[in-house]
Amino acid sequence: MRRWSSLLAVVTFAACSRAAPEERAAPPASPPPGVTQVGADAAPVAPSRTLAVAQGDGSVVLMQVIGDRLESGPTLTEVGWNFGWLDRRTLVALGPSTDADASVRRWVDGVRQPDLVVRREAWPAYGRALWLVGANEIWLAGCRDESDVAPCPRPTYARLWPAPVEVGERAPGPDARPIDSSVPYPLPPEGRAPAGATVTLRPDPKDHARTTVRCEAGGSRTEETVLAIFDNPREEGAWSFAAPAVRWIATSTPRYEVSFDATNPVGGRYRIYHYAAPCEESGLRALAWLGDELWAEQSSAVDATWTVYRSGRALGTFAGTMVR
Repeated sequence: MRRWSSLLAVVTFAACSRAAPEERAAPPASPPPGVTQVGADAAPVAPSRTLAVAQGDGSVVLMQVIGDRLESGPTLTEVGWNFGWLDRRTLVALGPSTDADASVRRWVDGVRQPDLVVRREAWPAYGRALWLVGANEIWLAGCRDESDVAPCPRPTYARLWPAPVEVGERAPGPDARPIDSSVPYPLPPEGRAPAGATVTLRPDPKDHARTTVRCEAGGSRTEETVLAIFDNPREEGAWSFAAPAVRWIATSTPRYEVSFDATNPVGGRYRIYHYAAPCEESGLRALAWLGDELWAEQSSAVDATWTVYRSGRALGTFAGTMVR
């Protein structure tokens, strides 16, 4: 089954002209953090970024985006697949899932830091999940009972960072973000439809699996059903589907999104996101929204190979199962 899952910094610099002393203008404001300006009249330089690219063995390769270049960095071991950025320098990952103590691993600038640990006797929780709040707080969420029922009837939480460790019923705030390999990428913001292109739905009210997504652009047209987008012929008839939604996203190269809920025979529900360029026969295997006008794409044809873009320009490619 396919799985699909920047901050656009606009900096205005005022032009300064020569003025009499009594009319001299105030000096221009400093550029915002992460934007470098060289010389009095220089344009802002795109902020550098570090990307974490998961490999099949549980390691992560750090990739540096420097301006319009993509450079390979160090490989971090024992990261796993539940990892994310606390801030621009700090990568955190959920420790091994065992019945013993709960832990979170950390790397700052690629250097391993001491693990954050909460003892089982202090926090006897099952089904531990990693949550991050802002750029400073690291939490674990769990369930007091060993149960497959969702949502957990008796949730419990542990704040591991900043110290000291706090455990109890208090949940992290509404801005907490889960770090979960099943929800690998933040959703891209909505964008404008490109000139001359439309994406519409032709609903089938009796069976949403037969609802058609129609794309028209530049004299070409494609049509694809929700079932075809789901792309699992062996499960045809076993899964049920909710009505889909479509929207254009804010990539400078036109892309649109199709999203819908899919429910398996035992009641498990999954949110499906599908991305495609206007009227291409095959969609993308994955799209990762990374911020700072950066995004990465996996094509359907080249499995596990990502291409990173900034403002519509391809910066380079790399191999990996997931990127953050």
